[in-house]
This record gives sequence, C-alpha cells and structure tokens, in this order.
Amino acid sequence: MVQTNPDISCVMTCFNEGSLLAKGVGSILSQTHENFELILVSDGADDATFEAAQAFDDPRIRLIRQANDGLSSARNRGLSHAKGNLISFLDADDTRPPSAFAYAVDAFARTDCQVMFTPGHLRELRLQNQPFYDTKVFGEICSEQPEVLCTQHHDTNLLEKLFLIEPQSANKFISRDFLMGTNLRFPSGLFFEDMYFHAGLVALADNILISNQKTFTYFRRYRRNQITSGLGKTRFDVLSVAAATLTRFETSRVFHTGLTRTLLLLSLAKLAHWSSQTLAHEYRNAFAASWQALLSTISGQYFSQLSTDQVDMYVARFDWMRDARQYVLDNKR
Repeated sequence: MVQTNPDISCVMTCFNEGSLLAKGVGSILSQTHENFELILVSDGADDATFEAAQAFDDPRIRLIRQANDGLSSARNRGLSHAKGNLISFLDADDTRPPSAFAYAVDAFARTDCQVMFTPGHLRELRLQNQPFYDTKVFGEICSEQPEVLCTQHHDTNLLEKLFLIEPQSANKFISRDFLMGTNLRFPSGLFFEDMYFHAGLVALADNILISNQKTFTYFRRYRRNQITSGLGKTRFDVLSVAAATLTRFETSRVFHTGLTRTLLLLSLAKLAHWSSQTLAHEYRNAFAASWQALLSTISGQYFSQLSTDQVDMYVARFDWMRDARQYVLDNKR
C-alpha cells in the first residue's frame, strides 16, 4: 500500500554498489514500523546497480534517476521529494536494524525533539562487529540515562560534545518541518559534505535528542568506492567545506560559546589533518599552504580556547584531539 503521509522518509543514493544495494534496501524493507517511504536516488548509477534498484517491487520505494552529479546533489534531490514527518539517510550498502524506524518515530513523539543523534555498529573488513568510531562520545553523554535531551539555550556543555560526534549521514534523524524551515542542505559539488550538514544541525536546532540506541551498521568493505579513500585532489574539498562550515557558524546564535567554537574547529582539523597525512605526496605542499591560508582568514575567536584547561580535559580523553589541536597550532599564522 502506498503511504500518502509516511511517518519517515529514508533517502538513499546509489552509484555503483551493484548487488550490495540489496543489503541496504532490504534492511529498510524489513523495518517493523511499516509507514515509511524509501527515496532511492540513482546518481548516474552503473548498469548493474540500476538494474538492482529496479528489481525491488514495493510501493514504498520511489526510484529517482539523475545524471551523475555527486552525493550532495543526489541527497538534496531526494530531500526535495521527501514527504515523511522525519528524514533519515542511509548509504546503499549499509544497514539498519529492524527496530530503527519504530524507535525514531516513538522518540520524536515522546520528546518533541527536532534532531536525534544515535550511535551505530562498525562491521570491519573481516566481518568483526565493533562499536562505531564515536561510541565513546555517546557513552559519555548517556552515561546515566539512555536518552538525553539537549536544549540549545541551556545545555552548552552538551552542545559542545555534539561536535565530537562523527559527521556521518546514518546517525541522525531529523524533523522534516525543521529541516525545510532552516533550508539546510548538503553543499553540492563538494565531497566531505557531512561535515557541513552536521554542524548546521547542531547550530540551528533548539532541541536535540542524544540516544544510546544503535540504529545503523556501517560496513567497511574491500574495494569499496569510498569518497574518502582517494589520494588526489578531492581531499582539498575538506578545506572548502571546513571554510564554509566555519563561516556559517560565525553567524549562528551559539557562536558566542567559546568551547563550542573551539571544538568545532578541532573536529574539522581532525579531518584536515587526516587528509594531509594520506594525500598523495605531489599535493601535500599545496594542501599545507591552503590549510594555513584558511586558518588566517577565519575569526580569531575560534582560537580563544585552544590552550585552556577545558580543552586539555578533552585532549586527555580523545587522542585525535591532541593531534588536531597541534595541527592547528603548528599552522596558525
């Protein structure tokens, strides 16, 4: 039965996943909460992937085809078609447990939140199940209760922790009314698009629910065509997206909270530092110069808390933050 008013819309893009597409789509069709729509956007998918997409026979699936224009464009295209009260995203070869949608719909009804962040599982190359990269952050936030509601105007200590959550598409559920009202979208034409979108949600939402309920499994696969696996010029998009994120955040109502500003900068520096280390050697000097230029143009207020005791406490708990802070200090002009 076609859902005219679905409770939840799941936007899934596909490109060259081939038969792996069945795993992601199958996990959505297996949801215990059945009032949903799956918007499957073929972003110039190869023949095998498009044939796999066409093979599903379920009225809740809407297949949209476009010429290859990148992940951000495909997700934005899917959003423009979404009718659900809630919005979610899932990569085509990742999965959700059967209870994920039921939990999300119930959580939004109980708490009146605008955004919910959740942890997930990581399925490693040899099929070992492990906690996702940011599980420690969720554990700290939800150490005393399974759900914590962060209200923008009062909980700055929670707000700052949200920038330590991985900017990943599957770990968030969003009110459609809120998303359409803010007009927040993915930055078309750029990779590492989740950085910008994640920071925008944190900065704009009044009520954010943080839950310890795992709602996705991310698969690390051999020969997976991951955006972040390339060694060439696409890595420079980290800097473009970081600049856009920091510039937009300067106009947000929570920019005045110093530690929040610093943790946002460090979360972006984490990815920039990683990119600099894994970039092909021929591009490293240009990348370093571009990173230094970026740091010289952003507001000096981003650096105000870099050497405080509060940041030291975070550095002591998260190894990546030590490296990210040093990467900022070493390149700040």
